[in-house]
Amino acid sequence: MIIVTLDGSHSPDSRAAQLLAYLGECLAYNAQDVRALAARELPAGELARGAASGATRRQLDGALSGAGAVVVLTPVCQGAYSGLLKSCFDLLADDALSGKVVLPIAVGRDNTHQLSIQHALKPVLDAVGARLVLGCLYITENHLRVHDDGLLVLDHATENRLEAGLGRLLDALDGQRSEAATVRMVPRHARRVRCRG
Repeated sequence: MIIVTLDGSHSPDSRAAQLLAYLGECLAYNAQDVRALAARELPAGELARGAASGATRRQLDGALSGAGAVVVLTPVCQGAYSGLLKSCFDLLADDALSGKVVLPIAVGRDNTHQLSIQHALKPVLDAVGARLVLGCLYITENHLRVHDDGLLVLDHATENRLEAGLGRLLDALDGQRSEAATVRMVPRHARRVRCRG
């Protein structure tokens, strides 16, 4: 089953983008076929106009076609999900997420906007046809740090929450499973994704 990671952050060096890269690596480590899509890599003019060219529409459709799930990550910007992510959603077909399970994740400076993200993002995901939107995982930046070797380091509680969230995602993809999915996070010695900056 294909899982798409959709990055709504403005920079590949942000903690949000680095967290999503790590989660993509974890999903691949658990034998999932992962495709990465970053809103910031779409044509700026089309994002600003809210209208996709044929080439961009084919790119988006190609990234999402065949996917059973999407992990959407956004930084918290002015108390809401990123405008870049909203602009990306504006380019999607109305049924772009039809039949898909979505795990939203938000990264903020503190817990102030935890509920507002959940309440603001879910209706947008519903509007583009998501079959099931799992509860939003809200992570604060102080739980994400970069070690000297370039690896993103999460505290134990945050790692456990993310592991459980990915497990719920895999469970929702495979409704026939008799027991909860066990997700193995990538051991330190096997990790490949290094943070920049």
